[in-house]
Amino acid sequence: MKKNIRKILLLIFVMFLNVSVVKAASFSINVGSKSLTKGGSTKLTISGNDVTGRFNITSSDPSIISVSEDRAWIENDSYTINLSALKVGTATITITPSGVSDSNGNSTSLGAKSVQITVSLPREKSTDNNLKSLSVEGYEITPSFSKDVTDYQVTVQEGVTNIKINALANESHATVTGTGNIDIVQGINNLSIVVKSESGKDKVYTLVVNVIDQNPINVTVDDKTYSIVKLKDNFKCPELYTDKEIVIENIPIPACYNEKINYTLVGLKSEDGTIESFIYNNGKYEKYNELMGNSLRIVILEADDDLIGLKKTKSLINGTSYSAMTFENTSTSYIVYGLNVATGKKDYYIYDSINKTFALYDTKPLEELSKLNEIYLYVIIAFGIGLLLSLICIISLSKRKKKLNVKSEEENFNNEPSKKSKKAKKEKMDEEIKENIIKEDVNELKEIIANDSDIDDEYEEYDFLGNKKKKNKRKK
Repeated sequence: MKKNIRKILLLIFVMFLNVSVVKAASFSINVGSKSLTKGGSTKLTISGNDVTGRFNITSSDPSIISVSEDRAWIENDSYTINLSALKVGTATITITPSGVSDSNGNSTSLGAKSVQITVSLPREKSTDNNLKSLSVEGYEITPSFSKDVTDYQVTVQEGVTNIKINALANESHATVTGTGNIDIVQGINNLSIVVKSESGKDKVYTLVVNVIDQNPINVTVDDKTYSIVKLKDNFKCPELYTDKEIVIENIPIPACYNEKINYTLVGLKSEDGTIESFIYNNGKYEKYNELMGNSLRIVILEADDDLIGLKKTKSLINGTSYSAMTFENTSTSYIVYGLNVATGKKDYYIYDSINKTFALYDTKPLEELSKLNEIYLYVIIAFGIGLLLSLICIISLSKRKKKLNVKSEEENFNNEPSKKSKKAKKEKMDEEIKENIIKEDVNELKEIIANDSDIDDEYEEYDFLGNKKKKNKRKK
């Protein structure tokens, strides 16, 4: 009897086990979002359970919702397609199995499944860029917060180096920056909390944090007022400098020192809360500008001498204007005179304003060119002196020749009758010719009178010079 009962129980157990391991073929669909805005999209996933076959995908209105594929093949796995929202409205996506079977190859009949997608117009982006709240943890700001007030102040005790700012945007899609744990230094700290609206418009809230300094040390540099930083945490040493402590007005001051260049730096804070490094030397302060290029750290100085072949100019490096030199045919490379912070050596460096890099500038070619120019200059001077001497000799010979010519002319002139004597001689010859002509005329007249017996008139008588003498009458 007991054996029969055991057999019956074993049979029941086996039957139950067989039933429990039977799998029913099925599928499911999952959509990312059932609500879309025009122009948006989502994904639809078809997951098969012990099923293999094709699934048809249709949209009740493709002009509202379009499907990336109209069919999918499932082999006990999943398949994903895209749904795109084209216009406002509602469309139903239907997935219908076609010729599917279970894992044993048995044909199975599965009903279609569908999901409804609603498309609406996109929501206009919010322009709200106000804060809903603003506070400093552990402190009270003034005035009391109002979203329309953008300037606030808070005072904290001496020694505080960090505060926590809490702020919440008035609109959920807006973003807020400038909150959380913020480092501060002794004195005035100007902090900005920026709210950007969903549409991209910024609004700035300003928080002035005043860390009380019970005994400030104020100094004036280039007509600007600064206060000396007295807390080491507020002044970090640049690379290649070591921490050092100096005493100013009987107060220990954190400083930085570089043995190679013998520079001592202190931190000075301006009225707007900005801390900058200054070179400190026996109570005097000079702004420290260290420039980084490649592996070089350079402090630009004023050059003692100008390099030959270069022209003086100004170069804007990291927002600061420096004395520099440049070539005539370029405006992108500058030669500056600087102090190498690592080696302490002063030298000339070439600065590439495009790549913002420094490199040691080799002045030997310029020096050689300078020497060559000197040689050329000496040659030109020598040539000029020779040319000048030649001109002097030519001029001297010319003058000498001219003098000889003048002397020869004087001698020739002295050997010939003078112009005056020539004129007198000519006048004398003319007078003699005139006298001869007159004499000939008179004689001819006398002869005519003598031969004419019929004349009984008065006539004029002339002497041999042609002058009238007297009147005579001649009878017929």
